Amino acid sequence: MVQENESNEEEREVKVGFIGGRIVDENNKPLEGVRVTTNDSATYSDEKGDYLIGDRICLNPHQLMAYLEGFELHTEKVYLAAKDPKVVTVVMAKLTSSVSGVVKEAGTLDPLGGVEVCLGSPTSPCVTSGADGSYRLTDDAGTYGLSGKKDGYRDYLGDATVPGTKSFRMRKKSS
Repeated sequence: MVQENESNEEEREVKVGFIGGRIVDENNKPLEGVRVTTNDSATYSDEKGDYLIGDRICLNPHQLMAYLEGFELHTEKVYLAAKDPKVVTVVMAKLTSSVSGVVKEAGTLDPLGGVEVCLGSPTSPCVTSGADGSYRLTDDAGTYGLSGKKDGYRDYLGDATVPGTKSFRMRKKSS
């Protein structure tokens, strides 16, 4: 009978491990203040991007999640082994958003294709509106100047918020 109790106590012993590592952006620069969570623990990365989640978390498979405003949520499954630290380097991608809309001819409200549409951002390339007048530009969230240019039409200048939608009209130049 005593042997059964000892056996049961051994079965109830919880095997533990820990997860640690570094969090960096796409340029390999450390990210501070990233909230890192697993099934049952949480922490934040320090100024070097380093984090450590407990020294006594269960060995079950863990869903590791890393979150920082302005970056895409990172998730991955992590498997732990007893007394074998799991080092996970997390590379977080900057969150990008888009602004889209339709360019129309001011007089007729017909879709206007072939318009060069640009955000006033150094990281966003210009695009040309499709035959249906539609366009989509991708950039970091924020408010930017928006311009539209097409031969035979007055230039359009306005503002657009990313993410969002912004349709606008262009007027023909007087002959």
